[in-house]
Amino acid sequence: MSAQEATQRLATNDPNELKEGRRISPLQIFLGQFKSLIIWILIVAGVISGVLGEVVDAIAILAIVVLNAVIGFYQEFKAEKSIAALKKMTAPQAKVWRDGQIAVIPVTAIVTGDILALEAGDAVVAMTGDGVNDSPRHQRRGHRHRHGEIRNRSHKAGC
Repeated sequence: MSAQEATQRLATNDPNELKEGRRISPLQIFLGQFKSLIIWILIVAGVISGVLGEVVDAIAILAIVVLNAVIGFYQEFKAEKSIAALKKMTAPQAKVWRDGQIAVIPVTAIVTGDILALEAGDAVVAMTGDGVNDSPRHQRRGHRHRHGEIRNRSHKAGC
C-alpha cells in the first residue's frame, strides 16, 4: 500500500486507538472513598457517639474515617497519575509495508489493508475497529473468527 493511500484511509477511518474513558476528577476520587459500607457504619457510630455525649469517641471515630479517606485519596490519585505517565512513555510502534518498503510507524497510524512485517519476538498490534469478518457468508463456511485469532485457510475459488 502506498503512503498516500494509507493517509487517505486514516483520514476516512478513525485512528487505531482505544477511546479514552471519562477522566475521574480529584473530587470524585475523594468522594469515592466513602462508598464502603464499613465507612458509613463508622460515620453512623461516630454520630451516635456524639449524640450520646461521648464527644471524645465521636471525634476519634470521625477522625479515623477522614484519615482513611485522605490516605485512600492520596493512593488512588498517585496511581492515576502513574498510569497516565506510563501511557505516555509507551508509544508502541509497528512495522508495515508502505511503498514497497518496511516502514516503522506508530500503531495509531495502522489502517485497514496494512501488511504488518513481523519478526520473532515482535509484539503483535491489533486493529480496534471491526477488522474481523463475521459476515453470514463466512459463518456458513466455518470461518467465524474470534478476536485475537489468526488463521491460515485456503479454499477453492467459487466455494
